[in-house]
Amino acid sequence: MKKAIVTDVRYRMTLPAIRCLARHGITVVACEYADTPKDKALGFYSRYASEKLTVNCLVPDLIAYAKNQDEKCVLIPFGAKTLLTVCNNRQELEKYFDLCVPDIEALEFAGDKQRVTSLALELGIKVPHNYNITCLEDIEKTQIDYPCVIKYKNGEMLGLEPRERYKIVDSKEKLIQTYDKMSKIQSLPLVQQYIKGEGYGVSFVFDKNGNPASAICHKRLREYPVSGGPSCLCESVWDDKLYHDALKLLKKIGWQGVAMVEFKSDVLMEINPRFWGSSALSCLCGADSVYHLYKACCGELYSQPDTSYRVGKKMRFLLQDLLSFKGYLKKSQHKLCFVFSFIFCDLLNPFVLDGVFSFKDIKASLMYYKNAFGKKDKIIKDDVGKNEN
Repeated sequence: MKKAIVTDVRYRMTLPAIRCLARHGITVVACEYADTPKDKALGFYSRYASEKLTVNCLVPDLIAYAKNQDEKCVLIPFGAKTLLTVCNNRQELEKYFDLCVPDIEALEFAGDKQRVTSLALELGIKVPHNYNITCLEDIEKTQIDYPCVIKYKNGEMLGLEPRERYKIVDSKEKLIQTYDKMSKIQSLPLVQQYIKGEGYGVSFVFDKNGNPASAICHKRLREYPVSGGPSCLCESVWDDKLYHDALKLLKKIGWQGVAMVEFKSDVLMEINPRFWGSSALSCLCGADSVYHLYKACCGELYSQPDTSYRVGKKMRFLLQDLLSFKGYLKKSQHKLCFVFSFIFCDLLNPFVLDGVFSFKDIKASLMYYKNAFGKKDKIIKDDVGKNEN
C-alpha cells in the first residue's frame, strides 16, 4: 500500500488519524514544519509513525521527498494553512502525490460564512438571521435582539483558535465595541441571531468525482470553554435531516475531500473545510474517515457513502472535560444529577474513550498531556475573560 503523509502533526487530531491508517496496514509519514518545537510535534512521538518528515517550505520540500520515493505517496493535509497551500498548488503537487482536496474556489467559498449562508437560504436550509451591519452607524439604527453573535467571515484563515473566531454580546454598547475591534482585524464581520440548542456536526469524505464516500453525524455533549468552544465530550449519532442538508450544501459547492458541516439544533452554523477537532470520534466508532479519504486519494470512487459506524459511542478529551465541570455545574438546574452523571456516566465509564490517550501509543499520549498542562492556565484565563465580557 502507498505511504500516507500526514501533515501538521502538532495537532491532537492527527494522532488518531495516524493510528487509524497504521491499523489498516498503511505506512505513515508524520510531517511537521521545521519551526515547530520538537516537543509539540505529537505525531513524531507516535509508535505508529514509521517516518518523520520536517519541512521548511512545504511545496518544494514535499516534492523533493517525493522524487526519492519509488511510487506516489498519499498526501493528507490537516492544518488550515497547509490545506490552503496544497489547494493553491494542487496542479503541481498532483504530479507527485495522490490527493483528494477541494479546488481553491470551493475552499474559499466554504470558508466564507456570508456566501455559505446565502447558498443555504437558496437551498432551503435554516440559517441564523443575519443583521445587515456594514458599519458602526448601522448598529445604532438596526433593531437587534440580544444576545447576538458577531463572527469573522473567515476566522480560520486568520489563524485564530475556534473560541476566538466569534463573540457573544448582550448589549448595544458591547456590540459597538466588539464590532469596531473585529472589523479592524477582518473587514465586515457578521452580526447574527444567537441560536440556542444542541450542537451537531455532519462530516463527509467526498471522492474525486464529488460523490460522498463516507459520512458520520455527532452530537456535542459538552464544550470547553463552556461559553462556546470545541467539544470536550461528544457522541456518534444519526440525524437524517441534518445529513441531507449537509450533503445538499457540499454537493452544490462541488466538494472533494473532507469537511464537517456544523449545526445548532437544525440551523446551519458553518462549514469546517478540513478535518474537524473531534474527528477522533470517527476512528473510535468505526467510521474511519481518514481511511476513506486515503482510498479516495488513491482514486477509489463511491456510489453510496459508508455510514456503517457505531451510533451511541462517546468520546472525550479528559483534561478539557474536567475543566468544563465547574462551568456546567454552575449552569445546571439539577446539580446533584449533573454531578452523578458527570462522574458515573462519563468520567468513570470505561466505554467512554479518550480522543488522544492510548496505552498502545503511550509516548505520544503523555507528550500531549505534558503540552496540554502547560496551556491549562491560559485556557482558564481565556474562559474567565470570556464569561466576564
